[in-house]
Amino acid sequence: MKHISKILSEELSNKFSNFKSIELLNDKELESVKSLRLSRNDIEYLNYFKNVEELELDIFPSINRDDIEYIASLLPDLKILKIQEQNAIFELDLSPLKKLEELILIHNDNLMKVTIPSNLNMLVFYDNKDFRDIYQIIDLLFKYPNCHFSLDIVYCIKVIRNLLNIESGKELIKNITWVESIGLRKYKTYEYTQEEIKYLIDYITYVVSKYIFVTDEDYEKFGILYKWMIDNIKFINEDEETTSMSYANNILEVFKYKTGGRLTFAKAFQFLLSFVDIDSAVVYSLGASETIGYYNGEKVYSLLGTSDYALLRVLLDNKYYYADIAWDSMVKDYKYFEKIKLFLVSREELKLRHKLVGEGNIEKTYSYNGDSALDLISFADTRIREVDEILNDIDRENINIDSAYINSKILYKDLDILSNKLNELDENDSQFRVVNKDISRLKNEIDVVEAQHMRYIQLRENILKSYTGYLLEHYIGTTLLTNKDVIKEILNVKKNNYVISEYMFNLINDCLK
Repeated sequence: MKHISKILSEELSNKFSNFKSIELLNDKELESVKSLRLSRNDIEYLNYFKNVEELELDIFPSINRDDIEYIASLLPDLKILKIQEQNAIFELDLSPLKKLEELILIHNDNLMKVTIPSNLNMLVFYDNKDFRDIYQIIDLLFKYPNCHFSLDIVYCIKVIRNLLNIESGKELIKNITWVESIGLRKYKTYEYTQEEIKYLIDYITYVVSKYIFVTDEDYEKFGILYKWMIDNIKFINEDEETTSMSYANNILEVFKYKTGGRLTFAKAFQFLLSFVDIDSAVVYSLGASETIGYYNGEKVYSLLGTSDYALLRVLLDNKYYYADIAWDSMVKDYKYFEKIKLFLVSREELKLRHKLVGEGNIEKTYSYNGDSALDLISFADTRIREVDEILNDIDRENINIDSAYINSKILYKDLDILSNKLNELDENDSQFRVVNKDISRLKNEIDVVEAQHMRYIQLRENILKSYTGYLLEHYIGTTLLTNKDVIKEILNVKKNNYVISEYMFNLINDCLK
């Protein structure tokens, strides 16, 4: 027997609060422990806990491969392992844990590669922000088809698109539950239903396929989606007492209610960027509650308050930038917007607005400000307005076409009624001339409505003709392909894989007509 303070650190001592009434713990009591939480500093004490089946590793310093092998040698029956906040881990090989059944990896910011045991039946994996090699996840899904995966929503579109492209992969989608962390470092998650995932992907597919056809350049894609976000999503500061965030707690609600908070705003933009294969990661920083600096001779005020904050690190053309989309949404109508926006900035520029941004693993960051940024934002604004105008014109003509068609049908129905009535009347009957006159009037009205119908169709066709080249070039890859059946087959695949929305699918098919 050993004194408790000699065996356990303060953290572990607190863990065993049920032993406070006694000073000593015997071997039997130690061996009865099935669940344990500790940091790397306490791993040396694991030899006192021979029968632990559930182990949680967290806080600093981070573990390494030797630690995993040591844990495996001491706890051969370990079944559940949770690792969080291990920010010094870049690669994690858990294969020595032969009996591990459930693995939970959360908030390990620099983790880029993981190897898991073959008998795992559950993997919970979210907020590991630099784990962006989607093919590792795809490989795990195929390698362990009987394992259930709870995956970060940020991987959703890329994983689903990859699985839909492989016949045997479609069945694996049902093995995935999509989750999103709620709040900054709160270790709570929101679990999406299949219906919510469908709604979210359909909505974002519509936004992206509506606007991004005008460019294949990543900078321009970023600019368009950035402009759409700041124009359509309102930022809410959680520090304000009147703020109610009950309707903006996750990415789905951000897009549904057009409102986002610190974390959800950044994550929603990250999700939007993932649809166009732009690599980004949510970065945490410390805010400030007062004026903290100057920019181009102007005072800079912080929206951040005293709470933690989230923004994005974006990779464009192999260069890292920071984008504070929530800030730009809030100040977009401010007269000094061009001077204080945080569009695509370096870490040095970001420090004018933020007390601290970690990111020790990122050595070089860049700035895309000045005239270049103004040009890109102007391009995005112009393209969004042009697309909206064109689609509004098409939709208006669709309404006109449908209205004219319905009117003609009603008139033809009235004409049939009057024609039948006329057949029942004698030519000498006074009513005969009245009905005959009404028939002539109806025929004239039908001619007018049908002429309108044809005119609306022609107007719509003219718009579509000017639009067709852009759409086919972007979504088919060429304007030279003339086989409509082949084009329609390509479009079907793109629609089913969430590259284009139902709206754009129908629009392009109309272009082909």
